[in-house]
Amino acid sequence: MAAEDVTIAMEGRKVYNFAVAKLAETIRTLMEDNDLTIDDVDRIIPHQANSRIIQAAANRLKIPMEKFFVNIEDYANTSAASIPIALKNLEDQKGLKKGDRIIIVGFGAGLTSGGVCWYGNEYHPLPRSGAQYAGMGKDFHDASPAVRELFELASECSGIDMREVLFTGDAGLLKQTAYTQMAVTLVNMAAYTILRERGIVPHSTAGFSLGELSAYHAAGIITSESLFTITAARGRIMGEHADRTAQQVGELGMAAVIGLAYDQVDELCAAHPQEHLYIANDNSEKQIVLAGVTASIDAIIPVLKEAGARRVIPLQVSGPFHTPLMAGAAREFEQLLDSHAFSDPTVRVYTNVTGRILSSGSEARRACALQLTSPVRWTGIVKDIVRECTSGEYRCYEAGPGKVLSGFWKAGPARQACIPVGTWESASIQGEHE
Repeated sequence: MAAEDVTIAMEGRKVYNFAVAKLAETIRTLMEDNDLTIDDVDRIIPHQANSRIIQAAANRLKIPMEKFFVNIEDYANTSAASIPIALKNLEDQKGLKKGDRIIIVGFGAGLTSGGVCWYGNEYHPLPRSGAQYAGMGKDFHDASPAVRELFELASECSGIDMREVLFTGDAGLLKQTAYTQMAVTLVNMAAYTILRERGIVPHSTAGFSLGELSAYHAAGIITSESLFTITAARGRIMGEHADRTAQQVGELGMAAVIGLAYDQVDELCAAHPQEHLYIANDNSEKQIVLAGVTASIDAIIPVLKEAGARRVIPLQVSGPFHTPLMAGAAREFEQLLDSHAFSDPTVRVYTNVTGRILSSGSEARRACALQLTSPVRWTGIVKDIVRECTSGEYRCYEAGPGKVLSGFWKAGPARQACIPVGTWESASIQGEHE
């Protein structure tokens, strides 16, 4: 066939309809796969090709256009460069913040599409080691003398220059357990300090994993000095034992399972036993975390997906935390805790070990050690807090970096949202509303 006999034509209306449908479908799929609602998404950055396509997709999904960043009027259709240009524009306008959830979606005239849900400088999806990012807490530090005193105390108790680690140090340090735990605890307490300065005092408190130590301090169980000293030792002990365990049993890891509940995964693991494989976290009714030998995690993934898991996501952590593989760490940590005073709580405080309220300082001390080898029962904590608060109005705040716990809270039975307070700006706004 001669070249002049071949004609390729594109039907504009069909291409338009396809682009609208695929843009909407990709956004919806990304939110479902990441257990997000539109309220959880801070920005949507679509391919900047046609404003009518973006508006039609927004209408189809019933998403306000304010969620979308569009710069077509300034640059027209910049093809494959449109999303990088849009990101740069948004950054220049200071429209991006640490921890923002951003959906990026591309579509092309070649009838292709794709997207990604980006957690801006926020590690996926395990708080409260795992919520860290470089520079966190600097706004609290610069604005508050009380927070600057916390930085001094944390550095003194841990022997680590926390300003160096958080503000000017190697970003790789924040991935090491010893530094991660100190950094997250310090920013937790910075946010909590600012809330208290604004008259926001807790009636109940709970912390996820490492965050339970911060909750103990907020409940009057341990002093600031004990909090930072215990946190520094916890990070060191857990890191050392994780390395030792890896040498004995092989490569270790953790993975989030999206779409299945704790009991479902527990039954599947029992029916398909794998060596050194455990449930480490019960994050929400549709998300749990597995930990153990990486080969065992890989082996159970097909079983989980066949049972309905939407995704299984490896986590960037350095050990099989909250599993029996940390038994040696728990024994050493328990001995260290004996040198610190644990007072009875002054407000209600929950433990991850049982998901229930602690009644005494001695009970808190035992739970603090048991937590290293026990799964985090966060779903039970959320349900109990909501049940206790049904008789009146309440507010829930996530004091610390990121928004992960706010997402877990929203996935539960609560009627009111959990408000993330991880920046000076967000804390200031809450103070104004009191």
